[in-house]
Amino acid sequence: MFQTDAPLLHHLKAEVMKLLKEILSDFIQVEVVRHSDPFEVDIHQPRNRVPIEHVYLGVLATAIVTECFNSDPAGVRQV
Repeated sequence: MFQTDAPLLHHLKAEVMKLLKEILSDFIQVEVVRHSDPFEVDIHQPRNRVPIEHVYLGVLATAIVTECFNSDPAGVRQV
């Protein structure tokens, strides 16, 4: 999409908002994501979050976390 000679900066905001909504929908309630500006969603508000057992981590999440721990255990921040 962005490989062209014509300026496409005006498409960037929509693409970034779409990406943020996709990421937020992995750990924030779907209704909150659908009806809110993704830049203004309070991710620290417990009522907005999905219960921890329903958080989507993705296919490679376990492998990535393990790799981070194995490469630099001191550099991994505890959540």
